[in-house]
Amino acid sequence: NQPRHRSYYHAFSLFFIFFILSLFFPICIDKLSDRATLSQASSELEFMAKNLQSESLTTFLTCILSVDSSSKSPVRVQSLNLLSLLANTHQASLYAHLPK
Repeated sequence: NQPRHRSYYHAFSLFFIFFILSLFFPICIDKLSDRATLSQASSELEFMAKNLQSESLTTFLTCILSVDSSSKSPVRVQSLNLLSLLANTHQASLYAHLPK
């Protein structure tokens, strides 16, 4: 019974992480698009990237990789900065998620 309880908790935790990141990331992207809130959004996203647990790395990467050429320049620049930050702070975990 104990392992089953843990698996439910783990599944709920992953869902919660996905839900929060899926809501929060677009808000930060909108803030990046505005010069008045660019610095705040950059700081929030960098804080998130530095403090990610390995379970939420996939979701965070999905959000970052959803940025494309139609996004504004500050959004694209910050996405690259976040990938660089993830490469420095989550080296071992990150390699499994990126193609060669």
